[in-house]
Amino acid sequence: MSEQDLFGLMAVAEENTKAATLAVGNIANERAALADTITNLNTQITALKAAVENAAAKGVKDSITQAPKEAATTLSDATKALKKAAGDLKSSAHWLSWQLVVLVAIVCVAMVVTAYSLARYMTPSNAQIEAKRTEVAELETNIASLKKRGARIELSTCGEKSRLCARVDVKAGVFGESSDYVILQGY
Repeated sequence: MSEQDLFGLMAVAEENTKAATLAVGNIANERAALADTITNLNTQITALKAAVENAAAKGVKDSITQAPKEAATTLSDATKALKKAAGDLKSSAHWLSWQLVVLVAIVCVAMVVTAYSLARYMTPSNAQIEAKRTEVAELETNIASLKKRGARIELSTCGEKSRLCARVDVKAGVFGESSDYVILQGY
């Protein structure tokens, strides 16, 4: 480091020292001003405290003399309001009970109508019942015919559309003009 650099650093250090001394002096002045402000505030607080105590004592004294009259008036007003509220409550309760009875009746009627509608919708008509009986009789006749012939067909569902299919006797071959008949296994 050169001599000029050292002189430069010393000059900067001297400037910083002067600035710090000036700042310390300013802080001391501000502390003195703050101490004066605190003293003034304490004096004002003491005066304010005495004024509040005097005002409170006067207010209590005045309110004690006025309290019985105001209490009687307030109690009378509260009693009137309570009687009115009791009457309103009684009429509201009466009206509410009638509304509840009507609501329960409506719900009961709705439940009966819904149950009747569901039963009516889900129960098949006489024509539908008769058609199913006829279909069952035809199926039973077909089953009896197949049993007489010794049929033991294995039925299943096949393909993407789950169509009805039967197991074929591949060894028996194909028949018909277009070779579109096969013998089912079990015959």
